[in-house]
Amino acid sequence: MAATVQSMLDSIARHRVLNSADHARIVTRWNKPGRRDIDDPVALARWLVINKIATLYQTDLLLSNRENELAIGQYQIVDQVLTGAASGCLEALDALGRTVMLQFVGKTHAPGAPAVAQFIQQAKAATKPADAHVWRVLDHGVVAGRCYLVREAIRGETLTTLLSPDKPATPVTLARLLARSLGALDALHQQGVSTGPISADMLAMVKGSGNAKSIKVLFQPFTEEGTVATHPNLKHWLSANSCTASWLIMERAETNPDSFAR
Repeated sequence: MAATVQSMLDSIARHRVLNSADHARIVTRWNKPGRRDIDDPVALARWLVINKIATLYQTDLLLSNRENELAIGQYQIVDQVLTGAASGCLEALDALGRTVMLQFVGKTHAPGAPAVAQFIQQAKAATKPADAHVWRVLDHGVVAGRCYLVREAIRGETLTTLLSPDKPATPVTLARLLARSLGALDALHQQGVSTGPISADMLAMVKGSGNAKSIKVLFQPFTEEGTVATHPNLKHWLSANSCTASWLIMERAETNPDSFAR
């Protein structure tokens, strides 16, 4: 059934996109006398976006009768992240109004599938590392057979985007980044989190307080039935991008990991 203006306004109220006072206010504004497109759901969607009442992603859900996706568990879905290190995640608000990111992991599973239990075990372990260079997992859940992680909100770019032969980094800078990344991986492995091989796509420079930037490991603890994420080998990527010093650092880490103990 096609969305209507009334069904969209009802969904906004039902899924707490706005509080009750704000919802009453926008209903009054929309229904002001003389509005020519008052019964046009597309016009309402455009109006909501232009007036920054809802995001384009939220109005897409409303127009396509996918209102149940406006909230996942206790998290209010705000937008879809299309670029940067967190591309593919959903931006959301937690119960206290703090921004978080929801990341769906793997395929849809049947109820009681062993893969779901494995995901839950790995997700719980992934919340434990306190290393500042781990992309933190705050919570997890399963909705309609899809497993998801709730993660800290980040803004930044992966090393694949930032580094290339045309945009080289100094060997010292790369050595520091890789040493911190290896420390983060060690913290994850100590908690029993399976990360799989790490590529440059899974390392990102993200903005912190005061615009300071730091490296984050964008691991996924689990993807498919009984497997973990697999990615191109980071050492091969470094070699292909003429990062010889960092290639040697990775080689040393593989043959003598104790040399990078913190």
